[in-house]
Amino acid sequence: MSMTMKGLTMAGGAALMALASFGSAAAQQMNHNAPTLTVDNARDVPVTVYLDRGIFDTRLGTVPAHEVEKLNLPGSLEDGEDIQVFVHPEGGLDLATQDLQVRMGQNLDIYVPNNDVGYVPPPPAPTIPNPGEGTTTVTVQNNRAVPVTVFIEHGEFDTRIGTVPADKEITLLIPEWIVQQQSTAEIFVHPEGEGDLGSWSLELSKGAHLFVKVPVSGS
Repeated sequence: MSMTMKGLTMAGGAALMALASFGSAAAQQMNHNAPTLTVDNARDVPVTVYLDRGIFDTRLGTVPAHEVEKLNLPGSLEDGEDIQVFVHPEGGLDLATQDLQVRMGQNLDIYVPNNDVGYVPPPPAPTIPNPGEGTTTVTVQNNRAVPVTVFIEHGEFDTRIGTVPADKEITLLIPEWIVQQQSTAEIFVHPEGEGDLGSWSLELSKGAHLFVKVPVSGS
């Protein structure tokens, strides 16, 4: 097995070190051609793993504290494609790998270290004060004392569309490609340090403006 050092960096830019390697896919139980990602989490908290998809990220799964788990990558990835993976430790800032190259039928390994090297404040959350005509949005009223990450269900994976700070209300953009492909959707929110909460099935259409209220407690 060949190994190369890859960097995990703070989303704001500070450098962290992590180990990334390419390994055999012999242990895969699913589609033998589907690439996978093994995450070794050395932290005392769970980490949520995302695939960078530009403005919106795809949630791949969550790895508990001090555990190693293999996660599926989307089958739409192409052989030889460069990807970037983000890891969000509960209560912390996003960490990002350098570019990783996908090979069909192979596994990628990343190591999440238990310490941050340097601190860079994250950029402010994007807001949409005046959505344009035809824009599909969801306004999330977060009544909890912790931030919530907002997802929209789409096929096998969820898409992260934004984060709403504690006791705030923010309007988030729903990807146009999701609106084009499905007429209904479920919005999930993940309060920091807690389990996911799901909405009822909501109707999707171009230009629709949805509203989700996150209760103070409960589900």
